[in-house]
Amino acid sequence: MRLGAGLVQSDLKNVLANLNDVERNQVPFASSLALNWTGEEVLAENQELMRRVFDRPVRWTLNAFRLERSNKRKLSASVERKSLPGRKFYLEVESEGGPRKRTGIESLIIQNMNYRGRVEAIVPTKNAKRNAAGNVSRAQMNRIVAGVKSQRNGGAAAASTGARTRKRVGYFVAPAGSKLSPGIYERKSRGIRKVMAFSQSAPRYKKRFPMEERGRQVAVRVLPDKMRRAMKVALKSRKK
Repeated sequence: MRLGAGLVQSDLKNVLANLNDVERNQVPFASSLALNWTGEEVLAENQELMRRVFDRPVRWTLNAFRLERSNKRKLSASVERKSLPGRKFYLEVESEGGPRKRTGIESLIIQNMNYRGRVEAIVPTKNAKRNAAGNVSRAQMNRIVAGVKSQRNGGAAAASTGARTRKRVGYFVAPAGSKLSPGIYERKSRGIRKVMAFSQSAPRYKKRFPMEERGRQVAVRVLPDKMRRAMKVALKSRKK
């Protein structure tokens, strides 16, 4: 699915209303310039909106969109989400609202753990270590996968290499019938602590990233001025 603020030729009608024949010959070139300049403004506003809406967005999130540029034969430009095959992009959920689908790492943990209860989402607790962006690191998530997989396999991987490996893995799912609440725990030298909680329902997001609406507002505001500037450039560069 595309997320884009469509910048189309119909937006230029008011600007092009009173042009002479010489100026009209330069319209395709000028229109293409104006659309691309407008698209750059929309892309920049999109990144600024992310900074305001999200808590410490990482570079990958800020660069999640690209500008599909216009040319003289295709007078249309759009800001689109970069493709991510096989997965529903989380910014689409933030834009449209609704339930969040499982992430890849959530599915991997669920597939590898010994737990028969229903789990729709795995949510970090306050005990989970987080990086500068406020997210649980990929390294820790990989260690959790290894820990729960070892537990599911009866600890065979740990037992084959001794107590030192068992201590290093350190992650396990609360056993059925135990006094521990459902989730994933980290075993420390001074005890255990819960780092991941299980949720039986998918997290639901409110619509809070109005990229389409904000992009359209920017386009309507800046396009006339961009077109006037582009016409000056086009007329100056035309062949005598």
